[in-house]
Amino acid sequence: MIPSKQPLYVHLCGLIAAIICIPWEGFVIAKLWLWFMVPLGAPGISWAAGAGLSLLAATLLLGKAFRKIADEGMGYAVSCLTAPAMSLLFGWLIHRAEVSHFLR
Repeated sequence: MIPSKQPLYVHLCGLIAAIICIPWEGFVIAKLWLWFMVPLGAPGISWAAGAGLSLLAATLLLGKAFRKIADEGMGYAVSCLTAPAMSLLFGWLIHRAEVSHFLR
């Protein structure tokens, strides 16, 4: 492993952000699942199941997701908080449009 030029606190912030992001992403996935999959007949899921799906997808699709924490530090901390928030925002907008029959 190549030594990082970033200070230790940057790596610690990235690690703390990853720990915070796991339940946050789980909540977002569970909410999106409720809005878009339950109406199709799928059973609802908990935030813990959503967090598991998030970790599974990160592991399968990214492969290097956990290395990102050490490599990017603060940048990862910001992106792992804002990316699910943007997904939730756009999912909520689509859900509201569908509920109001705008997209039907």
